[in-house]
Amino acid sequence: MANALSASELDRAGMAGALADLVAERIRQHAAWGDQSGLPDGTGPQWQDRADVARAACQAAGGTVSWRHLIEEEFAEALAEADPRLLYGELTQLGGLVVQWMQALRSRADLPPAEVGLLVGLGRYRSIVDLHVLLRRDDGKLLLARRAGAVYASGMWHLPSGHLEPGEPLADGAAREAREELGIDIDLDDLRLVHVMHHQASGQEPRVGFFFEADRWTGDPVNAEPDRCSGLAWVEPDALPEPMVPYTVAALTEITAGRIYAADGFPAVSGSRA
Repeated sequence: MANALSASELDRAGMAGALADLVAERIRQHAAWGDQSGLPDGTGPQWQDRADVARAACQAAGGTVSWRHLIEEEFAEALAEADPRLLYGELTQLGGLVVQWMQALRSRADLPPAEVGLLVGLGRYRSIVDLHVLLRRDDGKLLLARRAGAVYASGMWHLPSGHLEPGEPLADGAAREAREELGIDIDLDDLRLVHVMHHQASGQEPRVGFFFEADRWTGDPVNAEPDRCSGLAWVEPDALPEPMVPYTVAALTEITAGRIYAADGFPAVSGSRA
């Protein structure tokens, strides 16, 4: 009978590094997509055949078993479980295997120390890119959307906004967000870049927001995503409703002042504007 491994034999440093990377990634996901805890599990006995196939493949591998075999089996068994308590147990087993695999990779790959941050340490700095759309009517009023559901800043007023998708030019992304959220079409030539904000919220990764303004579009703005938005309102720029997303207020203040760039949420450094 094999002896139980002590904590030191389990490579505590490697485990700590892997877990730190997981925590950092979880924070990044929350910053990018907000609280997604309300999503359905999507699991159940309809996936049992997949679990049986994965288990059989793992057993048949014998001495040639790989991390892929082990992960596929545990993942498939989790998919087939509907009871939340049992599903949690399956995911715990899966998570343990994932951490083991990450430890194994850390021991043979040139990865940065956990405190450096995996995505930063692997190469050039990367940042989340936000896109914001200012629709301005002839009377000067701006369109705001009140966020709702399992999203960042639920219940607060915000500009129509979203995230840049891979391979997408900035202006195209802004037009896409306006179409998806408001059901309108904006010609790219009618989008003007009016501000860039480098923003950092407490405990989150910095992000870069690009603010595009348009005073012409096709169609009437409607709430096209009622699961993420509880209402729209045309407001005076100097009479913003509450509560507002703080960095949106900061950006609108900078735009009104005619400044194209601002840093928000960072500690003051030498050379900062007073």
